[in-house]
Amino acid sequence: MIIHSNASMDEQLGLSLLLVQQAPYSRLRIRDMTKSHWVLSHVVSGSVTMSTGGNRYTAAPGQVMVHPPHIPFDEENAGEGLHQVLFLDITLSQHLDLFRILPVAPVVTLSQPESYRALFGQLLAHWNDPDTPLRTLHLFTGILELVKQLILGWEAEGRQPRPEALNSKEDRFMEVIRYMEQQIKHKVTREDLASLLHLHPNYFDKLFYKHFQQTPMHMLRSLRIRKAKSLLETTQASLESIAYECGLGDAAYFTRAFKNQMNETPGHYRSRMQKLMRWYGPEER
Repeated sequence: MIIHSNASMDEQLGLSLLLVQQAPYSRLRIRDMTKSHWVLSHVVSGSVTMSTGGNRYTAAPGQVMVHPPHIPFDEENAGEGLHQVLFLDITLSQHLDLFRILPVAPVVTLSQPESYRALFGQLLAHWNDPDTPLRTLHLFTGILELVKQLILGWEAEGRQPRPEALNSKEDRFMEVIRYMEQQIKHKVTREDLASLLHLHPNYFDKLFYKHFQQTPMHMLRSLRIRKAKSLLETTQASLESIAYECGLGDAAYFTRAFKNQMNETPGHYRSRMQKLMRWYGPEER
């Protein structure tokens, strides 16, 4: 996700938090566990052997095990240990799963494990106290900070991708969405998109809608309008030029498509956003 320094942020963030738990054990033996949501398990102490997707991993203190939904996994430790466990789902705009966009590895080493552990402790306190003032806000911001630390650790290790054996049907569509973004200025048909997955266009539409609650062509239009908004905010390019860059035909078609989705013309949107950006600029002080 790229956020321009002088642009507005247009992102919808959905969070489902199902469990926050500190889990001590004298011996760990989990066999063939499957969850319908993401499981993040921070190893505070102990050394864990994890098996999933036909591969074995070792997770040591300061590392987080990342288990995708609907993929069975085993965890084993013959001795004592302590895990900080989260069950959650996070989605961005277009109903895209954050951990599908960022395919974090099954085991991630945290850059600041003590900070993660302390933040988890604060989160757990809010989770266990339903009467905490602004509890939902505390939970929301706490989860975002923990996930941020996880992703930073993954990036520091070179962004090692999740193995294909741990991918789901939804992961297949990420190739399609990346293709949409790469070809956004060019004509793209649903037949083009379906061919990426070797599916019949009608069946492809059905599967895509099941995962994202919208058709692939509707998502493509939304991605084009989103890019157009960024260009309106950050450049003085003509409407004709923006229409071309976003695969939205000529200026007239671009204007109609933009107004249909945003309920205002591109010119009005640009004027409104530029006024907002200047409102607290140096010239207004």
